[in-house]
Amino acid sequence: MSTKQNKKVLLFLDVGIYAHKNGIPQGRILKCDLDGSNLKTVCEGLYALPDGIAVDNDEGYIYFSQMGMPGTATGSISRIRFNGTEREDVIEKGKTWTPKQLLLEPQSGYMYWADREYTRIWRANRDGSGAEVLIQTVPGQLEASVTDQTKWCVGVAVDYERQKLFWTQEGPPKGFQGQLWVANLTIPKGETPESRTDTKLLLSNLPEPVHLELDHQRNILFLSDRGEIPFGNTISAIDLGDLNAVAPKRIVQKLHEAVGIVHDPVTQRIYLTDLLGGLYSANADGSDRKTLHPDLGELTGITIANDWE
Repeated sequence: MSTKQNKKVLLFLDVGIYAHKNGIPQGRILKCDLDGSNLKTVCEGLYALPDGIAVDNDEGYIYFSQMGMPGTATGSISRIRFNGTEREDVIEKGKTWTPKQLLLEPQSGYMYWADREYTRIWRANRDGSGAEVLIQTVPGQLEASVTDQTKWCVGVAVDYERQKLFWTQEGPPKGFQGQLWVANLTIPKGETPESRTDTKLLLSNLPEPVHLELDHQRNILFLSDRGEIPFGNTISAIDLGDLNAVAPKRIVQKLHEAVGIVHDPVTQRIYLTDLLGGLYSANADGSDRKTLHPDLGELTGITIANDWE
């Protein structure tokens, strides 16, 4: 499927809880121009709570994670064509517990995702083969979901050039126990995902950190936080120049359960979603904030794609 290389569009997820049918959520993949115009539904009927989204522009696929039913190992990762057809599971139900943020790393070709109640960061080929655990925050062979929310992995970002992996551990809702961590992309020789000695805690006592997004050109990590105001419901920018002295700078405030964030390196703007259905844009420093849509459902993950129409 051909795409318009010079035109970009936003792709984002609606969990669809309030639009349920007989108690079954009606999640959707939505699409619009960068200014919010030309809003369309790409795919609907996603009943298992979609959270993370990524796009393979070259192959014409949209990838998305579905958390599944709470407390059960029914999460999955699927992909569809840009036009919403040919849906298939690349990570089947039961392989992952509660997949959250999802990304496709362009240089390595790998797919990465955070698995919340299974307390893991995963990597796999884009067809789902070769799945492996890189981080496991609770040791041992887990047979059930972990209830300690400080161990829950939610957001993930990869800096391939510096060979670094970043992730968030959410903590209880608005509990100020959230954390931001970093490790090398490669597990040290002789070590395991749960016994790694190269993990480093960058930030702690965060209200409720969720998704991550890297500005690779400026070495800035964006972090969304669902926690209590004034420190939560925000987007922060973190300078990664010195990993021994990181400090979040809140650049966007007064969101409504902030979740998704994506950065456009061409325009240096960021695009944001929240669970009350808001879709927003702002400059990368947080200025010139615009509300593109105030209420589109319950929005989660967001990404930028080449237009295909």
